[in-house]
Amino acid sequence: MRLALLISRASQFPILESTARAAHARGHEVAVLLDQSLAAGPKAAQIPEVPPRWRGWIVSAVEPDLQRLPEVLATLNVDALLETYVPGLDPAVLRRAGWRGVLGHVQGVISDLMDLDPTCYDRVYTWAPKWADLWVEWPERKAHRVAASTAGFRAVGFPQADLLADPAVDPKARFGIPAAQPIVVYLPFPSSTLRWHWWSHGVYSQAWPVLATERAVVRALRVYCDRVGAWLVVKGLHRRGVAPWI
Repeated sequence: MRLALLISRASQFPILESTARAAHARGHEVAVLLDQSLAAGPKAAQIPEVPPRWRGWIVSAVEPDLQRLPEVLATLNVDALLETYVPGLDPAVLRRAGWRGVLGHVQGVISDLMDLDPTCYDRVYTWAPKWADLWVEWPERKAHRVAASTAGFRAVGFPQADLLADPAVDPKARFGIPAAQPIVVYLPFPSSTLRWHWWSHGVYSQAWPVLATERAVVRALRVYCDRVGAWLVVKGLHRRGVAPWI
């Protein structure tokens, strides 16, 4: 069997890595399709490039035009396509074009539920059984379409967790932090949610009070780190950095 993995950003490689590795181990051929549509936008840093460790598992890596994806799949003789949130992909187009392979989706983030129609997929791999119920109900709730069936859903856990110990990663060594140095890692509030969209008025419906609280949290963390001699490490996004109040 030939499996194609359609990847639209670098952060999706950890989501699909255990699949690529297992498929190769079982004797299947794995092709990687790299969507380059982020190249001209604010997320250009997320343009997907095949990680070196993947090269032993795949037979090819191509950069397809999503408008011609059915032709690409036919040329590569793909039996199954697996993806995790590719904004420019319309799964229904593949079917209308006559491609008859197995089409699957791996839940990458929570917002997949808001943007995708699970009725277009043969398989949806989700984090937990409860998520399958939400996926099934959402198309009907969103656009008055017929709800999906639970038959195509498989709860597979959180794929990124498969990589925590294989290969082992030493974050302190990676970022030049002394091995004995105590650290506190802070994950900031996603300030991009202040725009009017689903994140800001769905998940974070009252953003500004949370931001006000975050300022107090960061001040308290700074005081604590100074008292115990710890480094305060903050996670930021490449395209935005860390908020100025942090």
